[in-house]
Amino acid sequence: MSPLLTNLLLLFFGLTLAVSVVFDLLLARRIKRFLITAGILAGFAAVLHLTVGFPRATHHFGPSEELLAVAIMLVSVLAGMAANHFFYAKGPFVVREFIRPLFVSPIVLLPLLGSVGGAKLEALQFICFAFLAFQNGFFWQRIMADAGPTT
Repeated sequence: MSPLLTNLLLLFFGLTLAVSVVFDLLLARRIKRFLITAGILAGFAAVLHLTVGFPRATHHFGPSEELLAVAIMLVSVLAGMAANHFFYAKGPFVVREFIRPLFVSPIVLLPLLGSVGGAKLEALQFICFAFLAFQNGFFWQRIMADAGPTT
């Protein structure tokens, strides 16, 4: 990964943890939810460290064309998450429920990054990746809401 992507990912990891500390630990006193969030972030960081040497990435992502694709996909993931929030909204607008998924958007984006690396992309491929990223962002909240242990 490029230094810019690495720094952005570190920023979003930190923001996710900060939001969880404020909303889960300090305001709502949900220690279990905070520990789950921190554990998931640590797990993602460990997987990234083992696969690409995160945060000192040994694999470079590529030139600016791939960076443009990543920027387009990140905006699409964010738009998908926002669309999901408003599509499934049942009550008044709650800022916390709108902001929380936006901080985990790079995690949703990670599976798509492998598809872009090192490829010479055409305009149609940029559009397809943008739609796929929007879809990932839109369905991320729904999949996580339905996930749970089976009894």
